[in-house]
Amino acid sequence: MVGQHTSSKPTSSSSLSLSKYPNPINSNTNYRAPSTSSSTKLYSTSSPTTTATNTTTATNTTTATAPPQRLSHHPEPNTSAASITTMSTSSTSQKTGLTQHHNANMPSLHNTFTHPIKQVPSNNNRDPRLQASTTTKDIRITAPVVTPKKKVNFQSTPFLLQGIITKGGHYISSVTLEGRKHCYHKEQIQALISVSGENEHVKNELCISSFLPLKRLDDFVGDRDLSFMAISAKDQIIEISKLKSFMQVNEIVGIISNKRRPTEALVVLPTIELKKLTNLTVETGLEVAPYNQICAVYLDNLPKRPNIMDTMEYENGDESDSCQLFLWNRVASYLRFPARLKAQRPLSQFLVYGQSESSLMLRRALSNEKNQDAARTNSSNKQYVMMFDRYNDMLFNRSMLKHKKEPTTQIWEFGVPDFSCDEVASACEVYPNNTGGFITTDIQNIVNNPDIINTISRQIKKFNEYSIAYGEWKFILPHNFIYHLKRAIQNEHLTEKVQTAIIEVTVALSKNTIQIMKLWPNEEEDMGFIQFMEGILRNYYKCYQHFVYVDDISVVSEDKRKRHLSIDFVQSDQIYNVFK
Repeated sequence: MVGQHTSSKPTSSSSLSLSKYPNPINSNTNYRAPSTSSSTKLYSTSSPTTTATNTTTATNTTTATAPPQRLSHHPEPNTSAASITTMSTSSTSQKTGLTQHHNANMPSLHNTFTHPIKQVPSNNNRDPRLQASTTTKDIRITAPVVTPKKKVNFQSTPFLLQGIITKGGHYISSVTLEGRKHCYHKEQIQALISVSGENEHVKNELCISSFLPLKRLDDFVGDRDLSFMAISAKDQIIEISKLKSFMQVNEIVGIISNKRRPTEALVVLPTIELKKLTNLTVETGLEVAPYNQICAVYLDNLPKRPNIMDTMEYENGDESDSCQLFLWNRVASYLRFPARLKAQRPLSQFLVYGQSESSLMLRRALSNEKNQDAARTNSSNKQYVMMFDRYNDMLFNRSMLKHKKEPTTQIWEFGVPDFSCDEVASACEVYPNNTGGFITTDIQNIVNNPDIINTISRQIKKFNEYSIAYGEWKFILPHNFIYHLKRAIQNEHLTEKVQTAIIEVTVALSKNTIQIMKLWPNEEEDMGFIQFMEGILRNYYKCYQHFVYVDDISVVSEDKRKRHLSIDFVQSDQIYNVFK
């Protein structure tokens, strides 16, 4: 604490010497307390002749400073805080002293200075981010803070269960399932095991009925109450080791589930793979050991099983081969292939287009099929089945005209368009052979050559005369074609041609050679012809084979044609020759 001296004469004591200070500006202005070792840095060493100048400078600087703030870095005593304030005097001749007190019960300590204070501007007044802190930070490098594992708040239910583990109905080994400290669902686990076994005469059968990618399991373990169990082999340790290696190499986990308990599952995986589950935030209590190579994790509140999982066909001559995970019948049932598509497998070569998990699964099933080489070498009756993944619209990102014209080629789509779908849609044939198609053109081509309508109509008539071989063909225009005619007639140079075009369109409509189609409810008044044809294709590609855009004067640019590869662009006089 700073004491205020009211005496007009300096004290003669040897322990305190008063020096002349500038006139105080504000009695509330705070100054940093000078320490013993650095006091000389806070005061000017100029001669007495510069005192008046320093006084004026200090006065102006103090007035512009920020509001007062405590800047002491020293710990505070229990009874009173150490503070430093300026003295107020009544005249310029008044002398004051700077006194520092730590406590009322402690002796006063007085520092003697012979030169006036020269105020040092604080960095804290320039940038609030540089404000002094009352605690000194340790700048030494420390170890990173590890987030503690989440603790479960309910009671653990440890148990010990003797049983067997099977995969696809094939015996692997007798095992001991042990729920330890971090097991909390004893009754639910035992109930799930009792209904998931395939053999009614076997008690406690851990039947692995399907597999799941390890990275997909990671999506389910976050923010979920889990139970962890150790699985120990009792007799077939080598078989358990094979199962562990099989799952570890393929990065998959085994699933034990049943339709009676559709929201529960018991996941079997190598114990060492638990560290790869980045979303796992709870303690497992499991350690890797030679006798404890695999473990089980219980999950509840899962999305319901798809109905297709309850009707999947597992009958296959290669089922005895335990190394074959993706088998044709199993994958075909999961992807909901109709019987007609399954029947083509022995004599057809399947070509898969796509990169989703459904495509990868189908490729592996085809590569594992023993009859694959026989199908490829059978040239007398060679058939091709092109399988397009619905994901990312693989079917609409390429020109299919060449393949459509091949009578021995079929085109199918399968899988899901996105991951928001609840169930896998059934695979279906697209662009079926000999089903005809749609032909359209735009107002610019009609105005440029009104006779284009008759040219298109004559070639469509040739197709429809042999509908058994070519299917049904239609000449269509969008519902808003009158809007485009109105815009074309605004050009004075095209008035005569537009009138002729209107006459030709009217005659064609009266003869029913042109049909007007509307895309409910997406069609807008200013929708272009290319967008109209794209909409027709997306709505009818499962029923019709060809979708043709007649463009004699190149109204559609090359760049736009590349964005609509599924539409075939041709000249009006080449329609029949191209698609016959």
